[in-house]
Amino acid sequence: MNSVVALDVGGTLMKGAVVDRDGTARAVEQRPTLRQPDTVEGILAFAADLVASAGSPAAVGLAVPGIVDEVRGVARYSSNLGWRDLPLRDIATDRLAVPGGLDARRAGRRGGRARVRCGTRGR
Repeated sequence: MNSVVALDVGGTLMKGAVVDRDGTARAVEQRPTLRQPDTVEGILAFAADLVASAGSPAAVGLAVPGIVDEVRGVARYSSNLGWRDLPLRDIATDRLAVPGGLDARRAGRRGGRARVRCGTRGR
């Protein structure tokens, strides 16, 4: 568990990477964000591919646009993705079998937090 998966979901494009303990980003990819009703499935498929590339990542961090309840892991509202009260963290954790976090999309903050929480910061 020397890596984490970071996924930044935008209205039209998703960017993802596996980030190693030393901060090196590998398996860096971009994919289009699918429109409803396929948005969540597209996010989870991309995350699953990154998890497979990572082997056994310590965590998966998802950054999504809109209003997010970070404590509960719920995407409260996203106008461009059509979400309201979506428990995305729990959905992703169940599907990927990896601990996860959900954050409002703010310059990749979730990936950095995952590194700090997993003890990989600054190594």
